[in-house]
Amino acid sequence: MKQSISLMALPIIALITKQAASQLVGKLEAFGLQGKRVTALALAQHFSPPNSFLYAATENDGVYRRSLDPLDTTWQYLKLGGKNLIALDIQVWGAGPAIFHAPIVGVLPDRSAGDSTLIYRLEGERWIPADSGIARREVFNIKALASIESAGHAPPGEAFAGGSGLVYRSRTFSRWWQEAFNGGVGVTNAIATSRMAFISGAVWAGGETGLFAPWIAKSNDGGKAWEVFHPDLKGDNACNSLALHPLAPDVVYAGMEGAVIKTTDGGKTWDYTGLRGTPVYFYGLALDPRNPDHIFAGGTIANPNNWALWESFDAGATWKEIPPPVLVTPVMVSGITSIMADRYAAGVVYISTLGHGVWKYQSGTTGVDDRRNRTVPGDFVLEQNYPNPFWSEATSPAFNGGNPETVIYYYLPSSQRVKLEVYNVLGALIATLVDEVKPAGEHGIRWNARNTAGALVTAGIYFYRLRIDSKSIATRKMILLR
Repeated sequence: MKQSISLMALPIIALITKQAASQLVGKLEAFGLQGKRVTALALAQHFSPPNSFLYAATENDGVYRRSLDPLDTTWQYLKLGGKNLIALDIQVWGAGPAIFHAPIVGVLPDRSAGDSTLIYRLEGERWIPADSGIARREVFNIKALASIESAGHAPPGEAFAGGSGLVYRSRTFSRWWQEAFNGGVGVTNAIATSRMAFISGAVWAGGETGLFAPWIAKSNDGGKAWEVFHPDLKGDNACNSLALHPLAPDVVYAGMEGAVIKTTDGGKTWDYTGLRGTPVYFYGLALDPRNPDHIFAGGTIANPNNWALWESFDAGATWKEIPPPVLVTPVMVSGITSIMADRYAAGVVYISTLGHGVWKYQSGTTGVDDRRNRTVPGDFVLEQNYPNPFWSEATSPAFNGGNPETVIYYYLPSSQRVKLEVYNVLGALIATLVDEVKPAGEHGIRWNARNTAGALVTAGIYFYRLRIDSKSIATRKMILLR
């Protein structure tokens, strides 16, 4: 019960169903750094607001940080100007009041001036070279960074850096790296981990070979062993971005050159989503953490460098295009380099552009799931389960090989004794999902619709209750369908 594409300028095929067409209009607003070439974004959202931060790396203008407190509209300059920054990640470790985070950046060094440092990390107020063990080859540059945040009081999670067909592995807040994956010649464009990676150990990487063919690789053990896939989709010649479903480990989306593709079986097979046949390099891909069927995909039109952005409300089956913001001067907004989804704000993403700074997009709707409209307070929170309703093995192929399964998240402001239980409509105890001391922070638990005896329960309405030190905190309803 407990399981803690040679590019072709084809017409855009953006299928829009009646449901998508009826969505309310979203809101785009400038979010600062206008006029700058922002190459990457990263979020530090492991604390209660207003202690959540958005980081931005720029091309030669340094690193910036902005609080996501609505009252704060300024960006703080964190130095490192004059460096061509091309990748950004936030490394997180610790728990409760002792949570720490630090940005690291991948740099395209100016080798003609004797510069060879590939990664810097901010320690206090100083940027420290943090690339020991990485090969110093003329052709090698860091293009992707990602890390697994530590869970509770566990040791720091793994960190990953990719470039030129290689992926290196380290521990967060370590300067030392070792080679974890060698894809041969080519480029590593993307590395991604999921929110539940501290449980699953899943990390994915993607890029292209020197023969203009895409490759995508995955590891299920924190980067020790890898499996490589070569999606054969007739023309998509690079993987530029990746997004992992936070609850279904076998569901992964890849932003290619001209299309967004998807696997639901852990990479064995890949299929197009409804977004294909576009003249776009998809450098940005993000799933709404509170509703993973809500997807954002963006990038740059190959020639010229122009804005391209879509969103889907049905796991990529259909998409609607989000037009670029209107500027004072009649200039098309420059292309998108990355997209980051806000963990605590419903349907909100932050978008970096290669010339027009950062933008914030608030989706017009977040669909049928209405539990998203909150910010995390300094108090206990019991999330609505996802998916809800959830289904029988015949209708839920994306989850656990077809078995009925849902995930429940809860938030603790401090370390507490937690009991999470499932009851039927008659008030009878069906299953105990958690009964132990948990550290402060956000936690997730899967329920596979089985009772304490291991038998599959019948379809119907169930309730799950969070107890803290024997005191009932919150109860929510979930539905199992057949």
